[in-house]
Amino acid sequence: MLLDLGRHPVANKLRASADEPVDLYPMHVGGCTECGLVQLTNPVDPAEFYTDYATPSSWKFEPHVERLLAQLDDILPRDSRIMEVGCNDGRFLDRLRQRGWTDLCGLEPTSNTSAEAIRRGFAVHHSPLDSRAASALVDDHGAWDCVVLRQVLEHVSDLQDFGGALNHLLRDDGLLVIEVPDSRNNIEGLDYALWEEHVNCFTAESLDRFLVRHGFQTVRSYTSVFSGVCLTVVARKTSRFENADPLGGEAREDALRREILRFREWSRAFPVFKEAVHEEIRQSAELGEVVLFGVGARSSNFVNILGLATHIAYAVDDQPEKQSRFMPHSGIPIFPSEEMGSRDQRPVLVLLGVNGESEETVLSKGSIPHGTRHASVLPPSPRLLEAWTLVRAR
Repeated sequence: MLLDLGRHPVANKLRASADEPVDLYPMHVGGCTECGLVQLTNPVDPAEFYTDYATPSSWKFEPHVERLLAQLDDILPRDSRIMEVGCNDGRFLDRLRQRGWTDLCGLEPTSNTSAEAIRRGFAVHHSPLDSRAASALVDDHGAWDCVVLRQVLEHVSDLQDFGGALNHLLRDDGLLVIEVPDSRNNIEGLDYALWEEHVNCFTAESLDRFLVRHGFQTVRSYTSVFSGVCLTVVARKTSRFENADPLGGEAREDALRREILRFREWSRAFPVFKEAVHEEIRQSAELGEVVLFGVGARSSNFVNILGLATHIAYAVDDQPEKQSRFMPHSGIPIFPSEEMGSRDQRPVLVLLGVNGESEETVLSKGSIPHGTRHASVLPPSPRLLEAWTLVRAR
C-alpha cells in the first residue's frame, strides 16, 4: 500500500527570497499490513532537521500540558528521577521543576535548543537516543524512574533500536510517558498535510503494539487537541510482556484489519479531495485575494501537497522570526497579521492554518478583518473548508 504525495521541501526552512533554491524530497506514505503502522517510506536524512532546530518549544502554545502534569501528580513521587528524551529548549522540564520535581535531566540532539535548556539550569546530554547512548547513560548515571517522550517518537526512523533504548533507560516498573500526534485524526479527518519530519504516523493501536513489543504495558491514555489531535500514553516497564506477540489474539487481528481498510480508503480519497479543495480555493481567488493565516509545518505542507500556491496572495504569521521570509518552494511572502488591515484590498478568504488550540484566540483578537470569510485547513476544526463536507458526502 502506497500513497505518493509528490516531492516537497522541508516545511520549516523558510527562505530569504521568493526564488531562493530549495531541495525537494519525495513523500511516499505506506501502511504496514503486519503491524498497522503508517510511515513515510523514504524519510529525509535526519541531519536536515536536527543539527539546529527551526522551532523551539517555547514558540508553541501548549494548553494540553497542564492535563499531563496533573496526571503525573497522581502517579509520580516528587523524588523521582526523570529523563526527558528530546527535551528541546527545556520548556517542559521547567514546567516539571515549577511543579516540584527536582531530579531532572534531558537528552537533546540539536545544538541550539540543548544550549537553551542548559541555560535554564538543566543537565542536558547533547545526543540522539539509540541503544549505545542508552547504555552509556545508564552506566554513568543509573536507570531512571520516569522517561518522558513528548512529540519525539514520530520522528524516529529506527523504532526497533529506539524502543530497546527506552527500555534500557528505565528501571524495572519505571514509567514511560509518550506523547505523539494521533494519526487517526489524519485518516478519519481526510488530513493529508503530513509533515516530512514525522516518519511514523501512530494510532492508539499501532502505538500499543510498539509498547508491548518493547516491554511496556499501558497504564492510562487519552487524547487532547494539540497540533491536530495529540495521543498521550503512560506505560510501565514490565518483564511480563517481554516475549508477548504484539499482534496476538483475535481482537488485535480485527483491529489491524480495520486500520488497513481505513488507510486504503484514505489513500483512495486523496485525488478527489485534492481536486475539491483546489476548486473551492480557485473560485475564491478569482474574486479577490486569498490569504493563509499561520505558517507552520502543517499549513505549509497543506499548500504544497494540495498544489495551492498560485491561488494564495500572501501569508501572515505573528511569530517575528517568520516575518519578511518566504515559504519554501511556493515562494509565498510572510507578513505580520496587521498586513491584512493595511492593504487596499481586503481578502475574500482567509485560510486558517493555525492549530485547533489557537483558532479561538486568533479570532477573538480580531486579527482577521471584520466580515471576511475564513475557513480552517487543519482538522479537527468546526470551520473546515466546504471541500471536507463535499468529499465525505460522496
